[in-house]
Amino acid sequence: MKQLNSNDKRFIRAKYRVSQLRSYYTHLLVYILANLMISGVKVAFYIRGGSSWEEAIFNLDTFIVWIIWGVFMLIHTFRVMGLPLMLGYDWESRKLEQYVEEEMKKEQNINV
Repeated sequence: MKQLNSNDKRFIRAKYRVSQLRSYYTHLLVYILANLMISGVKVAFYIRGGSSWEEAIFNLDTFIVWIIWGVFMLIHTFRVMGLPLMLGYDWESRKLEQYVEEEMKKEQNINV
């Protein structure tokens, strides 16, 4: 099997990062569009039911989907944007190399 050189590894990491960003931006777009539609329907429903414009807009029921889905959106944001900034983009590679070195040392100690 062909060994990956550093350029190939960088390309694979970059491709993975781009796929993560694409997934995040798609999630963000769906979050905004779906919640705008849901909120619009709820506001129209409340206005048709006799509520005032302010009551319909500032009803907790109108915002609950934004809030709950927003929590998951924050988690996704942290996963894509925050964690790499705190640990570094190459954290996974460094950790993998560390574990491989530890396993190699264990094997050498067993063979001696």
